[in-house]
Amino acid sequence: MMWSENLPGKSIIWSKAREPVTVITVLSIHEQQSKYKCYTKFMDAEEYRKKLELDILKIIEEKLTKGEMEPERAQAIARMVLTKLHPPLTLEQIHQIAPSLDDHFTELAQAVLPVIKDHHEEVERIVSEHAAKLIQSGKLSEASYMMKQAMGL
Repeated sequence: MMWSENLPGKSIIWSKAREPVTVITVLSIHEQQSKYKCYTKFMDAEEYRKKLELDILKIIEEKLTKGEMEPERAQAIARMVLTKLHPPLTLEQIHQIAPSLDDHFTELAQAVLPVIKDHHEEVERIVSEHAAKLIQSGKLSEASYMMKQAMGL
C-alpha cells in the first residue's frame, strides 16, 4: 500500500512500512498546478524545470497509487530526476536533458514529449522568422540553405 503527502516544499511518497520511498522537492501540488496552467514558453528556466519535475511526480504518484510501479522503480526515477534536473539549469540545458529522461523509464514519455514539442516549435519559429528576414532582404539561396539545414535535409 502506498500513499503520498504533499507538504510545502516536499512531496513524499510513503510505503506501507511508513518508510519514505521517494522524496522530490517541489512546491506544494496545489501551488504547482495553478502556477503552471500558463504556456511553458512564458516560463523562466527554473519554473520550466519545476513543471517538468511536477509532471514526473504526478506520473510516479499515479503509478504507485494504482500499483503499476514498484517503490524501487519510483525511487530510481526520483534519483535520476534529482541528478539530471538539479538546479540551476538553463532552458537549453533542460531541452538537452529532457529527451534522455525516458530512455530507461519509458513511463516518463508523457512528461518528456511536451518539452521536446515545445523546443521543436520554438526552434521552428526562430528559423522561420530568420528565413523570412533573409527572403525580405533578397537572400533566397541563404534562406533556402538555412531551411534545409533546419529540416535536416
